[in-house]
Amino acid sequence: MKAIRSFFLLSFVVILAAGCSVNKSDSSTASGIYVLNEGNYGKGNASVTQFDPESGQVKQFVFQNRNGQPLGDLAQSVTHIGDKFYIVVNNSHKIRVVNDQDLSLVATIDIAAQASPRYLAEARSGIAYVTNLYGNTVSVLDLDKNEEVDTIPVGDNPEGIAVVGGRAYVANSGLGQGRTLMVIDTEKDVVIDTMSVYDNPTTVKADGEGRVWVVCTGAYNDYQDPNDDTPGRIVVLNGENGIRLADFEVGGHPTDMVINDARSSAYLLNGVVQRLSLVQPGVADSVFINRPLYALDMNPYSGTEIYGADPKDYTQSGQALIFNLEGAAVDSFKTGVIPGDFFFSKK
Repeated sequence: MKAIRSFFLLSFVVILAAGCSVNKSDSSTASGIYVLNEGNYGKGNASVTQFDPESGQVKQFVFQNRNGQPLGDLAQSVTHIGDKFYIVVNNSHKIRVVNDQDLSLVATIDIAAQASPRYLAEARSGIAYVTNLYGNTVSVLDLDKNEEVDTIPVGDNPEGIAVVGGRAYVANSGLGQGRTLMVIDTEKDVVIDTMSVYDNPTTVKADGEGRVWVVCTGAYNDYQDPNDDTPGRIVVLNGENGIRLADFEVGGHPTDMVINDARSSAYLLNGVVQRLSLVQPGVADSVFINRPLYALDMNPYSGTEIYGADPKDYTQSGQALIFNLEGAAVDSFKTGVIPGDFFFSKK
């Protein structure tokens, strides 16, 4: 259910060699490389896989084994704030707060009204926001009390969120029909602007220069007729004031993006993986990794590995693949059902 990814991927067939950790990746500064496995809707089988890059050891059901309880129904995303990971469990309407060293459970934050939380970002010290897909709101979370303290009305079916300075940018997807981005004043917790972008904005990311990258997936008006689709586009904004800096078409229907500030590059999940330039925003390589993936991320501590997820048939165990910065696959390991996000802890 990544960015309603299962809904938008009309055909997803991936044939890859299975296997666990053929080579050892250069990740000596990461003590934990984790995969958040979405699980199947209504089954409550979301889980966490842990991979040790030094030994090649893979552990399944890490959260469940550590805490003696299941993670929940549809694990959506993870955000690292301070010494904790905040795991958003979409269909359980919960945020699992865990220690970033051993995933021991610290607290569970309940999201009211079955609002379907999706993506979480730190808004200011002690406060985080989480978008609510069916609540059409952003929840305000007190991270000291570990509770939802307020909600901010936004547009229809909000998805991605990114914070720069005192402004939070929220993508209103409209389940494919939306075209707006809302800006929240993070000190006052109120919407201060609504910006027009393109069809189906889903992913919002901030780079090291304070720019905001908005990925618009494009519309599917008739699934049987690709001629009436609208292509994916990216809008780049100055995060401090919202001024539009760049606007370009990427084609296809992109669903996620990973930013690599150190290499002035970004990697766009768009059927294949495309590489973008951060210096002169645009498509640098139309095919950087030539295979479809369900999720994409980068090890922030080594900065040298790109992680991709293959959910296979969405019912059996999936596979994580590790690529180098040239786009070559260098490693792989088994995951749980529907690997949908990655997160990393530092030694």
